[in-house]
Amino acid sequence: MGGGTTLVESLASGRGAVGTDTSELAAFISHVKTTPLSEHDLGVVHSWACNVVEELNCHAPSARAEEWISEGYQRNISGVRTWPIRKTLEQVLARIEELPNQRQQRFARCALLRTGQWALDGQREIPPVRKFRAHFLSALHDMIQGAREFAKTIRSNAARERAHTSLYCLPLQGSAIELSRRLPRTNRSLQADLVVTSPPYPGVYEYNQSGANLNSK
Repeated sequence: MGGGTTLVESLASGRGAVGTDTSELAAFISHVKTTPLSEHDLGVVHSWACNVVEELNCHAPSARAEEWISEGYQRNISGVRTWPIRKTLEQVLARIEELPNQRQQRFARCALLRTGQWALDGQREIPPVRKFRAHFLSALHDMIQGAREFAKTIRSNAARERAHTSLYCLPLQGSAIELSRRLPRTNRSLQADLVVTSPPYPGVYEYNQSGANLNSK
């Protein structure tokens, strides 16, 4: 499932989709990207983010993730150059629950994740906090634009079919081997028109009666 792009494109083209990945992060990102948000949701998140960015202060206390610290997850983001970004992340995370529903909270977390990756992942020069703040709002703006286009496409598909969209999308965390028993009971009889694996692992292909490789689709 990766970052959920295949699921997004499936929904945008009018297909239902089920995705699975052993990574909890992949499942989270895919869930966020395939959940249409209303204009109200997007407006609430944008207003919240603008207010939070204005009030961030590296010299103010932040809530520390003690369990993560004890397990070593923060050993590379507490140095002289990285602690301001870590503390900024902590301050934003502590305020995400100000958003009134889970859709909005997950969207904000995803924008923060995207910004944190930009600031810390493989960077020789760690950006200052002011650039982090600006990039967070920029990333959120890009995500809002993408969410609007996605929701518009879903609505357009529904209008073209003259019915409310009944497409299902299930981003699941776990092995594909467990997929059949994890599907909702109402969907277990559905048959896939297309199966995509990435990368194409040896030994997992299936063949139809003519011997054609189904993954060649």
